[in-house]
Amino acid sequence: MDLQQLLTSFEQYYTIKTEQVLPPFAAEAEFHSHTEHYLLVRAAQIAESESHEFVFFAEEKELTPERFTALCNKAWETGLKRVKPHFGLRNADVVLIILAQQVATRVWSAAQKTNYFKSHCFYLHGLSHFKVLIYQTSSGKTACNRYAQDLEKLIQKINTQKETI
Repeated sequence: MDLQQLLTSFEQYYTIKTEQVLPPFAAEAEFHSHTEHYLLVRAAQIAESESHEFVFFAEEKELTPERFTALCNKAWETGLKRVKPHFGLRNADVVLIILAQQVATRVWSAAQKTNYFKSHCFYLHGLSHFKVLIYQTSSGKTACNRYAQDLEKLIQKINTQKETI
């Protein structure tokens, strides 16, 4: 699987950006959802919620622990700058997907232990989680933190579809 196949699977729900992307990333994607709950008429609104996801894609030849940490910090920092906390915000998650040809041994366990989290105004203005997934292109091996387990299933599904074609 390569970056283009991954972006193709994301483009149905996400806005993909491949040009003028913030370095060191190869592509970015954004997802925004807004729901309103009202009683009988729109003027009687009882609740609203927003959900956002900012996804950063990186391609690496060799992923070292230092490079992994740098990519995580850059994605988290950049994603949080895009979050606008307010009363209707439920969550604004930051996602980092790294495609690497070779991955250092220590990076696999570091990915599983990565845990960035931010509460905006004591949960009243939403919260943010950090999802990270590493995919080794040479072997098809993946690793992710606990928040990105749904992404790991997506990667496996893309790989099985590729094999059947």
